[in-house]
Amino acid sequence: MAEETQPPSPAYTILQDYTSTNPLSCAVCSLQTASTRLCPACHGIAYCGPIHESQDRPNHALICPAASSLPPRPSGQKIAAVLVLPEHSKNPYYTWVPYKLNRHGLPVFDQTAFYGPNYKSRPTFILRHPSTKETLPHAITVFQLIHPKPVVKPSTTNLCIHNLTDGMNSSAFKGTVLIITLAREMDESRTWLVSFKPADMSILLPELKNPSLQTSPSFKVSGIKAVACYPSHRTGENNLVFEELDIPTNHPIFTLDRAEAEIYTPPLGNVYRFPIRMYRYLDYPGKKGNSFIPRIFPTIEMVRSQSGTRPMVTKSHFLPAKLGAVVFARTDGRALEVLHLKEFAEFVGYATGIWNEYDGFVKEQEVRMEKLRKEGGKVYVRIEKAQMEMVVKMDRTLEGGAFREFWAGRQKGLGPFEGVSMDPDEEEEDEDVFDVDSL
Repeated sequence: MAEETQPPSPAYTILQDYTSTNPLSCAVCSLQTASTRLCPACHGIAYCGPIHESQDRPNHALICPAASSLPPRPSGQKIAAVLVLPEHSKNPYYTWVPYKLNRHGLPVFDQTAFYGPNYKSRPTFILRHPSTKETLPHAITVFQLIHPKPVVKPSTTNLCIHNLTDGMNSSAFKGTVLIITLAREMDESRTWLVSFKPADMSILLPELKNPSLQTSPSFKVSGIKAVACYPSHRTGENNLVFEELDIPTNHPIFTLDRAEAEIYTPPLGNVYRFPIRMYRYLDYPGKKGNSFIPRIFPTIEMVRSQSGTRPMVTKSHFLPAKLGAVVFARTDGRALEVLHLKEFAEFVGYATGIWNEYDGFVKEQEVRMEKLRKEGGKVYVRIEKAQMEMVVKMDRTLEGGAFREFWAGRQKGLGPFEGVSMDPDEEEEDEDVFDVDSL
């Protein structure tokens, strides 16, 4: 830990909103001392010493990356940092929002960027400390979307909260959740918004696990490792974010309900003993431009030609410009890793490249043979050595173990094929038919 003399950071300015010119207080015991130590990563939380720093580390580790990446505070007086718990990611993040006073003198801020147009959200206030039961000086405010009303089913479970609470009470929160602090004078004559400070994670976490307004008892839902993929929410960044996270075992991605418009099955997954599905957030209000999905969905078809059965490759129906956040998971209950998914995309590109080359070769031969027939000459097929090698490669890509061989040639170990039977006689799972009409 470093001393308070460190240069201020964006997260340090959150502390200043609460302390002003007063000495910083310890996040655990509230002791104020001139030698208070700041977190060296985010500068957004203070401790009286290493003992309390170590004691609070499990809580602070959940929010420190978000506080460390907080953008600089914009200019203006009515500005506060809201903590965003996204439904599609395990990682919370901070963003600055301007606010204003409504006609009742209460502070409000625009949430369109998080919930889309014509939204209506509901605030829940945390007024007491979960352990001491003492009244908090400021009310921690938790916003949830209520209109357009989220579909009450596991598919909208907030994955960030599911991972923060280790699956405890994960079904209680639907959609993205926003956290900000409502400050007030002692006589409640004036209220305003202040940033949610990292130290209050120890207060927020028990509320997420067991909401005070919830009447039914909380329970834990186990998770399966999956992969989320979405365009970065940071302004000016075009790269995709891949992250491994747990999703609830009752998530609809593990069902075979074909009525779910947001669930898609890559056509080649089951063929190569890599049974994966994708869940797409149809009403995702965040940044679009997910270019990874078309690499997984090449829309492969097998058609009959004069020379026999051959593969034909058509372009994917998925348009990256319209796609935002998605989640991939294996349907056989095994863990899915980012490397597995990326290697499968590479394999799909490799296989479809060979199939395109083979398709062009067959069409060229058909044109040549048709010409010979019209000329009355001898009809024969001439194949060069390179073309023969290409045909052999194509035949290998049609085998069920082709992806495993591709993996073994690039990576060590069995990876996604650990414990997977490659018996060709084993009954395969039926493939879903994915609907692209809504894209």
